[in-house]
Amino acid sequence: GTGSTATTLTPSLTICWVWTVKLFGTFAPISFIIFYSLYKIITGNPKFFLLFVIAFGFSLHLHIAAIYFPIITLFCLPFFPWTKKLLKYIILGIPILLFFIFPGFIAFSQNYGYAFTAISYGNSYFHGLHLTRIMQLANDALIQFESYFDYSSFKHLKFILIPLFVFLFLYKNISRKELLFCYLIFLWFMVPWLVLSTYSGEISDYYFATNRFIALMIIAYLLSWIFELKIIFAK
Repeated sequence: GTGSTATTLTPSLTICWVWTVKLFGTFAPISFIIFYSLYKIITGNPKFFLLFVIAFGFSLHLHIAAIYFPIITLFCLPFFPWTKKLLKYIILGIPILLFFIFPGFIAFSQNYGYAFTAISYGNSYFHGLHLTRIMQLANDALIQFESYFDYSSFKHLKFILIPLFVFLFLYKNISRKELLFCYLIFLWFMVPWLVLSTYSGEISDYYFATNRFIALMIIAYLLSWIFELKIIFAK
C-alpha cells in the first residue's frame, strides 16, 4: 500500500534528486518535480497541481524537451481526481501558467522571422510516425542509462532495466499507486521516443533529457534491492 511505496521509493528518490542536480544542472530536477507532482495528483492529491504548474512554467524556459510534458499530462488526465478542490487549484494555476507563457508570446511577436523559421524547420523534418523509425530510435530512447555504465559491454543491460524494475517493484504488492507510478515511468520514456520518431533529423541524448532522473532512479532502486538481498542472505 501507501507505506510500502514510500518505504521502497524514498532512498531511490533521494539519491536521484541529489545526483541529477549535481550531474545535469537545472532541467532534470525540474523534470523530477513535474514527475513527482503528477504522481501525487493522479494518486489523489490535487494540491500538488500548483507545484506542477510552476515547475512546468519554469521548464518552458529551460529546455526544448519541455514539449513532452503537455502530452504526458494529457495521458494522465483520466486519472486526475476531478473534484471541486482540483478545479480550485486549476483556476489558481491558470494565471501562474500565463505568467510563464506570456514572455514567450512577447518574444515571438517581436521576432516573426525567428518564429517562422522555427515552424518551417519543424515542418521540414516532420515525416509522421512510422514503425521503422520507432525501432531505429530504440537505442536512443534508453540512452540515458548509458551515462551510468562505464563499460560498453554493460550498455545492452538498458533494454531489460525497465521491465526488471517494474517486476521487482510490483512483485510483493500491486496497488493502484504502484501501478500509476509504473505508468508514469512508461510515459516518461515512451512519449519522447514516439515524438522524436516523427522527426527525421539528427537525434542525441539532449532530446531525451526528461528521463535522465528516471534512469538514475531505476538504477538506484535496483542497486538498493540487490543490497537488501545481500543482507538477507548474509543473515
